[in-house]
Amino acid sequence: MAQQPVRLAVVGAGSFTRRFHLPNFLKIPGVEIVAVCNRSEASGQAVAREFNFSTVLTDWHEVVSLPQVDAVVIGTWPYMHAPVAVAAMRAGKHVFTEAHMADDLAGARAMYHTAQENPHLKTMLSNLRVPGDAMMRKLLAEGYVGRVYQVLDYRFNGQYADFSQPLHWRQSRKFSGINFQYLGVSAEINRRWFGDHLRVFAQVKTFHPERLDVDSYGQLPDTMNILAELEDGTPIVYLHSGVTRLGGHPRLEIYGSGGTLVHYWPTRGQGPVGIFGARAGEQELQPIPIPPGTESRWAMNEDFISMIRDDRMPSPDLATFFDGLKYTEFTTACFLSAEREAWVELPLP
Repeated sequence: MAQQPVRLAVVGAGSFTRRFHLPNFLKIPGVEIVAVCNRSEASGQAVAREFNFSTVLTDWHEVVSLPQVDAVVIGTWPYMHAPVAVAAMRAGKHVFTEAHMADDLAGARAMYHTAQENPHLKTMLSNLRVPGDAMMRKLLAEGYVGRVYQVLDYRFNGQYADFSQPLHWRQSRKFSGINFQYLGVSAEINRRWFGDHLRVFAQVKTFHPERLDVDSYGQLPDTMNILAELEDGTPIVYLHSGVTRLGGHPRLEIYGSGGTLVHYWPTRGQGPVGIFGARAGEQELQPIPIPPGTESRWAMNEDFISMIRDDRMPSPDLATFFDGLKYTEFTTACFLSAEREAWVELPLP
């Protein structure tokens, strides 16, 4: 039986969207890319040639209004996510959005509420692949560490340590908003594993404040240190920096009454990857294998199309607009805390 055709339009076909999302969408039978809108007509024409379609527009409002389009793929920088997503949903289109969800909490709320007002439309937020997601949830649910005493989310890297380089868009308040590197996606994963955050206290540092963008909106911090409290009272600490050369392997450490778990995130460098653990009384961490068939799939493009065709809900390790709203609320609270030099309670009003 022929699959229901799904016709996609793209707003913001940048390098990752072109390298990952579009090829994966086109592997799915019956999926077609029919239009693109990029920041320049020339780059849009290049995308059209690469993926063999003809409609290139320079106004994204026209793209989301095209009658032949079923769904809109948003690969722009975060400051454009909310305007495009809201307009697309109001035009009756399904929406797939690149992370981060939006550049501020108002935008994330607008996206979420518009999706709630149009429950017949399918929405998905691109997120970070966690191969051991299901296994980590299983270990925690079965009490591998017992009562959780402390969680540490550690992400030190030197991606922006060279201050002679121009400001990257990810460091720009104008283009990224209140997002900071992996903070949002980390908070999303931790919320899935441990529950909601109840309050936060954040310290931020910018070591080279002269590195501003051309519009003088300012840059995001180089480092964020965050102490937070989870809904059951457990403390969780986030140590994130983009200017720490040769920082240790990114990881999540979980310490409890009955043991320890460490989840090492994949990187381009050398180092451990996956889940390591030790029960109380054991002297060193040992790898915990992920049983065959339980590794979390990162097939978000396929899952998005299946949602449209089969009217099904996403699996637990996919990010919904509600997940994006919650992590945007968390990052907003962190920036408010740093500004006020005080604890900030969640949820925000």
